[in-house]
Amino acid sequence: MKGLRGRAALVTGATGLIGGAIASRLASEGACVAVASRNAAKAQQWIGQTENEQVRFVAAQLNLSDGESIRKCLDRLATQDFVPTVVVANASLRDGLSTHFKDLTHESFTKLVEVDLVGHVLLLREVVARLDGRQQHKTGDRKSTRLNSSHITI
Repeated sequence: MKGLRGRAALVTGATGLIGGAIASRLASEGACVAVASRNAAKAQQWIGQTENEQVRFVAAQLNLSDGESIRKCLDRLATQDFVPTVVVANASLRDGLSTHFKDLTHESFTKLVEVDLVGHVLLLREVVARLDGRQQHKTGDRKSTRLNSSHITI
């Protein structure tokens, strides 16, 4: 994971075991990391328990099942000059995962897909739109705007 110094990373589900490990690793490689959780206090608590003062973490309240929450989260981060160029789609609606297959209902499966898949796609779409806008601002020319692997890592 070399080359992350100065990059802004957003990790969904970052307060869990796997998400926390990912956030810590990204930060240890030099990235500034948005610790995203549905619960802002939980994100702040996770950051407070992380003992390394040489890394920068930012708490981000994010509910992937709500498009307005996605926009507000990215708006709040933008006020801190934080526009993610690395997004780790780690969050999962665990309730649906613990349901035995024979007990899985259409409603619970739909909710699981809404968060685990659709929510992350909508988040990525919003991040790319903001990166596109930032690039337009730099060039002043919409036709010259191109996103490639040097702009965003998924």
